[in-house]
Amino acid sequence: FPSHDKPGDLELNNDQGIIFIVEDDPDLQTILTFNLQKQGFKARCFAKAEEMLFFLESSPKLEPQGFVVDINLAGHMNGLELVRQLRGQKRTSKTPVLMLTAKGEAPDIVRGLDEGADDYLPKPFDMDVFLARLKSCLRRGERATGGISASKKAISLSGIDIDPVSHQVYRDWE
Repeated sequence: FPSHDKPGDLELNNDQGIIFIVEDDPDLQTILTFNLQKQGFKARCFAKAEEMLFFLESSPKLEPQGFVVDINLAGHMNGLELVRQLRGQKRTSKTPVLMLTAKGEAPDIVRGLDEGADDYLPKPFDMDVFLARLKSCLRRGERATGGISASKKAISLSGIDIDPVSHQVYRDWE
């Protein structure tokens, strides 16, 4: 699983928006992380979808503000399968997803959007366009949750968790 000494690592107790980047190119991870941090975001990078899902499951109180997902990933799961899983989980079903991938033909873009991505940006891309489109996804995601910031923390007491974003109550996040 990911090391904790590379760009994209974060302290999980900060209230700033956290963007999960699922991209297997370490150079692109570094570039994206650097530019997101310049915009005030924190970023956490994963080369494999399975790593990100494991990390998310093992951090039940962590609520990413958004996901940036490549289609072609290392590991057994591709980005489209990951998006389907994210959309199928109550916790991440409304979290914005930006696909960032080399697959830039019209059928690829349509498939990515049909699978649940909120936006789709083919590589190569302009960094300013990437940042603008990600911010647009995040704004739409915030509106979809009633305008409440996605970075608000859950309230937990005796195994009962209240999610202030979705207004849902969970027992041990189930």
